[in-house]
Amino acid sequence: MIIFENNKLKITHSKDVVYLTVASVGTTTLDFNQILSTLPQIKINGFTALQSALQKAENKPIEIGVLRPEIELQVSSDEMSAFVKINLSQEKCVEMERELATKILDLLHENGVCEGIISDALSAPLSPGKKMLVAKGKQPVSGQDAKYKYYAINEKKPTLDTKGKTDHYELNLIDNVKKQDWLGEKLPPIPGEHGYTIYGRALPPKSGRDYTLKYDKNAVELVLEDGKEVLRAKHDGAVLFKDGKITVDNHLHIGGDVDFSTGNIKFDGYVTIEGTVKDKFVVEATKDIEIKGLNGIGAVARIESFEGSIYVRGGVNGKNEAMVIAHKNIFAKFSNEAIFLAGDTIHIGLYTIDSTLKADAIILDPEKGRIIGGEIHAAHKISASSIGNAHERKTKVNVQGFERAQIKMELEATKIKFQEIISKANHLKRQLEIFENNFDTLDTKAKTTYKGMMVNYENIIDDIGRTNQEVSRLEAMLRTRGEGEVKIMKSVFPRTFLEIKSLQKHINKLMKCSFYVKNRELHTAID
Repeated sequence: MIIFENNKLKITHSKDVVYLTVASVGTTTLDFNQILSTLPQIKINGFTALQSALQKAENKPIEIGVLRPEIELQVSSDEMSAFVKINLSQEKCVEMERELATKILDLLHENGVCEGIISDALSAPLSPGKKMLVAKGKQPVSGQDAKYKYYAINEKKPTLDTKGKTDHYELNLIDNVKKQDWLGEKLPPIPGEHGYTIYGRALPPKSGRDYTLKYDKNAVELVLEDGKEVLRAKHDGAVLFKDGKITVDNHLHIGGDVDFSTGNIKFDGYVTIEGTVKDKFVVEATKDIEIKGLNGIGAVARIESFEGSIYVRGGVNGKNEAMVIAHKNIFAKFSNEAIFLAGDTIHIGLYTIDSTLKADAIILDPEKGRIIGGEIHAAHKISASSIGNAHERKTKVNVQGFERAQIKMELEATKIKFQEIISKANHLKRQLEIFENNFDTLDTKAKTTYKGMMVNYENIIDDIGRTNQEVSRLEAMLRTRGEGEVKIMKSVFPRTFLEIKSLQKHINKLMKCSFYVKNRELHTAID
């Protein structure tokens, strides 16, 4: 059958094989390409034979290619897209415009394409030789992870607020809750949407990751409310996180003073005293103690927290008898003739006078915090506005100091541990994703394995938090200037005795500088 003919050549086909017969020379390759541009149905695969036929003009049929189908179908390897290409001339396309769309539909159905057919593409003008998208599958939509939140524990950071002539050293040390108070909640994961290929094969979505709320079942209950899991306190108490779980610990609330009407206090949990503690009385608690009376406390026998911190809003007038001991931190407006012993940090708002303080770090307000008399002992840092006074009150300040190289090694080891935990978490996360991607097909045993892995993953996440806190603690120590520092924002007065890492200095004149030890030498600095 003749496809094209002029006075020099003829193109024919038989059973989809294309032949070229050249009657006379004179047709160049460029000329022939121009002819082919009007015949998109021809695919040349015998270029050598084509060139030879044009040059020799032997006037006999030479096989040069094949005849493409009028409509070619191409399907992407992922079965998500189908394209057609019209192998007809522009004139032929116009002539067959109405029936081409039907032929394309028939071709799609013959090849099993049954989903995502784009009808708008078939109704648009069809152009020859161009690849056209006619069917598109739908990608699955991943499910959304469960959303959860817990009660936000207040940051234990005091503020010194001056209004007129009244100073308030404010801090909420204990987070109190009542029975049935909200402690947390979780919205369940939202299922994803299935997708499909153009052949109608279903594509399951990635499931949203679930999360198990972690709580102490003895103190917290889980209830369903409006389609979400809600944690509520089973009793009044102090909310905290213990072993990665939210719980409500015992909380003793005393509305007035600790005196003969209450006797000494010894309590396993948290203690809040709205008033004061009278002289000679003892308050002991395993957890945090807060004494909120504006008048503070006087010559108490002892206030001690075995595991937590202590806050005395009104300060301590100890009369050389009061002793305040905390496993973690002590917060007080002032200390006068008292003994403070803390495992972590002592925070004082206004002043300490003739007191003995011992802690890892002792921090006074940079604008108002004065150290006058007494003995101040810190492991790595003391910070205050001034030390001593104009009357040259004898004051002793001692910083034990630390080995920076050793702390750096500890920090590096902790960071390595942190990265190992992160890597372990990521590995377990990938394993969980494999389960989640195939969750609908898992048997009971596999689902149990998945739940166990999820609990393990959540514990690792908690371990990440703890290790990160340790990194922060060591980094904070390294932010101390030198290997031990006494930071003074304003003045240090005569008759102040400084000792940092066994290096001593007697202050004999008013100075306005800080002190630190580096390379076994005592240095000064202006802050």
